[in-house]
Amino acid sequence: HTAVLLAAAKWLSEHRDEVKPNVLFLFQSSEERDPSGASALIQQGVLDQVDAIFGIHLWQPLEKGQIGVCHGSMMAACDEFTITIEGKGGHGAMPQETIDPIFIASQIVGGIQSVVSRSLNPLQPAVVTVGKVEGGSTYNIIPNEALMLGTTRSLTEETRQRIYTHMQRIVEGVSASYGATGRMEYRWGPPPLVNDKIQSRYVEQVVKDSFGESVYATELAPTMAAEDFAYYLESCPGAFIFVGMGGEASAYPHHHPQFDIDEDAIPIAIELFVQLVLRYARQTG
Repeated sequence: HTAVLLAAAKWLSEHRDEVKPNVLFLFQSSEERDPSGASALIQQGVLDQVDAIFGIHLWQPLEKGQIGVCHGSMMAACDEFTITIEGKGGHGAMPQETIDPIFIASQIVGGIQSVVSRSLNPLQPAVVTVGKVEGGSTYNIIPNEALMLGTTRSLTEETRQRIYTHMQRIVEGVSASYGATGRMEYRWGPPPLVNDKIQSRYVEQVVKDSFGESVYATELAPTMAAEDFAYYLESCPGAFIFVGMGGEASAYPHHHPQFDIDEDAIPIAIELFVQLVLRYARQTG
């Protein structure tokens, strides 16, 4: 993505007579870390003079040669949680003398899955995933403590808050019912990524005019993956765009050990950035 933006910047700087608006090239700062650098950049005023912002992500789930955008919600909020269960350890042969945090953790794993199925609007997508469970040291000892790490995803702030509230209640309630103490530390990550509908419609038209009607992915659905570009869209109208690269050269999904980028998609992304700038100038006069 850095190469794409650098190439677009190079072409636009070499054709300044064709470029009417001022253009800011913003390289995402620590976008894979939590907290990311987006909020800090916004606080420093990088978007104060910006009228519209566009971001491009090469996207393996989308077929190479396709370009897609959502008119509204496109990517999920991404939050992380750590749940600690404090029980009472002891010998595995005498469970009646213990408060087993591993057993309690197993009840909580099942319980928090009910948040999605029973506490949320079924028309609002959400995900609760436990990615790590840790506790104990050997086969016949019940430990004092168990730990769980996971992530939640949601497309609206209302859903996001309800997930947190109900998870907190389940963790504390289930733990207390067995005589243990349950604590949940919740780390709020990027908010839902929501495209400005005027700017996303502009992107759609640019894609159709520049690449042809068949290139535009008309049924692109939101994804529960997350992206800190969402912070920029909270501060400035704009749109996030997927440029497809799925196919034989890029057959494995993002973050897979065998993931590889299809470099044939890079020129498409560069051209899209260039056309967004050139046509925006004509659109705004």
